[in-house]
Parts: sequence; structure tokens; C-alpha cells
Amino acid sequence: MVLNITNETLILDAVNGFPVQAGDLKEGEAVYVYTANFMTMSLPPHATAILILGNIPADYAVPQFYEIYNVTPQAMIAIYPPPALTWTEVTATDGTTLKITDDAELVRYQSEDEVRLEDLLPGTRVLVWSDAQGQPEKVLVFPNEYRGYLTVSEEGTVSVNGGVVAQNVKTTEDGDTL
Repeated sequence: MVLNITNETLILDAVNGFPVQAGDLKEGEAVYVYTANFMTMSLPPHATAILILGNIPADYAVPQFYEIYNVTPQAMIAIYPPPALTWTEVTATDGTTLKITDDAELVRYQSEDEVRLEDLLPGTRVLVWSDAQGQPEKVLVFPNEYRGYLTVSEEGTVSVNGGVVAQNVKTTEDGDTL
């Protein structure tokens, strides 16, 4: 397989999530590569690398890379201002569900800005280190590349960025929302 590396390709250390220069990767070194969801059908196939993880120690559990598809925050009592979340459950585009608690270390990629569980929105990409039980213990949060997100509930409510914009929308027999 031929991997295309662009200016947007992230090359990170698998242990700490810090940037690594492509020239620092050694020939024969094991790397994990996350690619775009498409590749050519040529021989050899070509794909574009989104993330490359290098400097992987032997017998090391490599962090997993996800794009958040859906977020289910904990139910909060109706008080103002609302208290900070203590956990949130995210579903990734590959169907993986993660319950991220406030015990996890949340780190914003290449920034000192604080990250909160409320910042985990659909479209956000994250790199997740988990403990032996599969519970996220460190989450590296990348800048969200989208301006917003749209959701349609089973009840027919359409929301943009979490705010309701339409209710009782109609669906076809095939399940398409009108």
C-alpha cells in the first residue's frame, strides 16, 4: 500500500501524543496509520494518511483514533448555571461507544486551553488511551473542523448544534427525513 502524507497528516508519538517529524521515524519501525475512508483500487492501492503513530514501545497498547458521531451526556438537574458534566458517552463513526468520565485526562492538541466533557461534540476527532478494562484514561482532543452538526431524532425533531430548529418533520417509508 502506498500512503500519501499531506500537510494535514498528523504524525504523533504513540505514548504521549506529541508531534513527531516524519524524518524521525526509522525504516523498519512499526507504526499505526489511520487513513481516510477511501483508497484507490490500483495495485498497489493508494490511501491518504490522516494520523500516523510512531515510537511504539514493545507490548504497548496503542491509543485509538475516533471521530465522534453522537454524544449522549449525563442527564442534569434543571439548575442554572448547569454544573460541569461528570461523564459523557460518545459513539464514534465506526460504532464504538466510549463512556468518558471526568477522571480521564482531557488534553487539547497543541494548546494549553482547558478541555471539558461538554467540548466533545459530533465531528470532533479524538485519540484515546484506555486502561486495562478499556476505560478511557487520556483523551487528546483535536480541533473540530466543522462549523456545526445536524441531528434528527426518532420523534422528528431537527436540531442544529443542539438547538431545535424544527419539530414533527415527516419521513418517507424508506426512512428519509423530509
